[in-house]
Amino acid sequence: MGKDDLVLVESRQQLSDGSFRDRFRPLSEKMKPNETVEEAVARAVKEELGSVIDTGSVRIVPGSYIKKLEERNSASYPGLPARYVLHSVDAWVEGLPEEDFCTDEQEEYQDLNGTMELEKAVSVRKHFWKWVSSDSLHS
Repeated sequence: MGKDDLVLVESRQQLSDGSFRDRFRPLSEKMKPNETVEEAVARAVKEELGSVIDTGSVRIVPGSYIKKLEERNSASYPGLPARYVLHSVDAWVEGLPEEDFCTDEQEEYQDLNGTMELEKAVSVRKHFWKWVSSDSLHS
């Protein structure tokens, strides 16, 4: 959340093949096993926004935590039923730019030599972030 009740959303992504994918959703990240919500929030902010903030503090807005269970077909494996536990919070992150900005994706798939093992896989290269009114997320 930013000033004037604006919310940061990832407006789109640039993929390694040069194409773009529209997103228009708040920062999100898969939780790791045994990770608390607070740990997941701190890690998500560091991984996704760390290139534009130095040591900005992250504060979860008290009372904003919501846990939701969704059952639907897997996006990764069409036809496979999946159950998702979604944890969401509102958070204040100090040090973010006030204007729209972009961040570069860190390389996730490196082998022991530091080279890309999955060079042919299409992956996210750049994230484009935009401040929007909170009302626009619920409409």
